[in-house]
Amino acid sequence: MGRITIDGERSKFSTKLEITPSGWDNKTGKAKGNSVNAANINCMLNNIRGKVTLHYNRLMDINGYANPDTLKNALFGECIIT
Repeated sequence: MGRITIDGERSKFSTKLEITPSGWDNKTGKAKGNSVNAANINCMLNNIRGKVTLHYNRLMDINGYANPDTLKNALFGECIIT
């Protein structure tokens, strides 16, 4: 699961990634270890984080504000940011 929080407002979404609880580090928000699976999951999570940041910056440039639901919709292509 992923969560976007802006000014105390939250929106949750599925990353569609799976890992065992023992393979997850809550403090860092990443998969533990150096296995290929952990590296792949961490790479995909970094890509998601990068896309969230990109959409956040675009929303701020266009609208001057962003909220979690709009950001989530932009992330999943449910609204178009020009």
